[in-house]
Amino acid sequence: YNKATGVIVGYNQTEEWLEYTVNVETSGDYTMFAAVASANETSSFKLSIDGTDITEEIAVPKATSGEENYDDYNKVSANVNLTEGVHILRFTVTGDWMDIDYINFVKGKDGEDDAPLKKDEENNTTLVQNLYKEASAKSYKVYNLKGDYLGIVQGNSPTEVGKIAKKKGLYLLKSRGKSQKVMIRD
Repeated sequence: YNKATGVIVGYNQTEEWLEYTVNVETSGDYTMFAAVASANETSSFKLSIDGTDITEEIAVPKATSGEENYDDYNKVSANVNLTEGVHILRFTVTGDWMDIDYINFVKGKDGEDDAPLKKDEENNTTLVQNLYKEASAKSYKVYNLKGDYLGIVQGNSPTEVGKIAKKKGLYLLKSRGKSQKVMIRD
C-alpha cells in the first residue's frame, strides 16, 4: 500500500516471502540496509540468494511511539557477500507483522548508508530522504527486473523511464554506483 517512499509491502506474517531478480555487477562484500516498520517486538526477516541464506534472522525494531504505529521506519543492516551475476533474492518473514519499504545494497563491508532516514520535525514522523530533486538532472541506465539493460534516460521521472520501458512495471535506474526504483503505472 502507499506509504513511506512509495509503495510498501505490509502486514507481513511468518513464512511469507517475496522474490526479486537482481543483477550483481561485482562480486564482493556489501552492506545491506532495509527500511522497516513494526509495532511488535517479535518482527524479523532474513535474506537468501538462490536458496542460500545470506543473513541470519534480522530483528525489526518496534516503533517507539503509538500502539499500532507502522509509520515510524527504522533502518536495519547486515554485512553480506554477493556473487556477480543474475540471482533470485528472497526476503522471508521470520516474525509476524512488519512492513518493508525497501532493501538497498552498498558496496563494502560496514558500508555507509546512502539513503538514511531523517526526522521530519513538523509532524514528528520518520521519513526517507527524498532524493528525487537532486537526482532529476542526472542520467540513468534503465534495467527491467530481469536485469536486462533497456537504455539511458536524463532524470528519473516515470515519464522519461516510460519512453524506454514502453510498458507498466517496476524498473531499476542506476547512476554512478547508486540505484533507485521507478514504477510505471500507465
